[in-house]
Amino acid sequence: MAKKQPSEIVKTVLNTERLIEDLARTVVKVAQEKAPVVTGELKASIDILSVSIDEAIVGHKLNDKITVTGSHGENIIYPIFVHEGTGPYRILPKKKRSLGWGGTTLKREHFARKVEHPGIKANPYFTAALESPEIDKVISKYGDDAVKNLSLKIKLE
Repeated sequence: MAKKQPSEIVKTVLNTERLIEDLARTVVKVAQEKAPVVTGELKASIDILSVSIDEAIVGHKLNDKITVTGSHGENIIYPIFVHEGTGPYRILPKKKRSLGWGGTTLKREHFARKVEHPGIKANPYFTAALESPEIDKVISKYGDDAVKNLSLKIKLE
């Protein structure tokens, strides 16, 4: 019988791929619970982007519903502003002489040549997900399973 390499033993005792995938799923679930909801697009875009043997990448699936157009015409992914917050900023009209909001598309109730926005308060929903008790539960579960598997291997071998 071929002798197992140390990394194979660790992988057998503690199924790291499954642990990483479960951690990623838990981060997605908790981040979606903690993300603010206006239209639901931000929350819906949170997903596992990739999983490998030793890491998982969780973030936002890119689509046109989570982007805004910047002052220079560039597409900006707005979840970063929700997560990290912003300082105060100025909103100016792009095509018309004034901004309009409220009411209907054809009959706006409020107008201004510019708006001094006070900024957006940070809502670090990914950070909160990573620090949530659910993450500790997943890690504890796999830790307990690893100890059980290790003791079984010691008894069997």
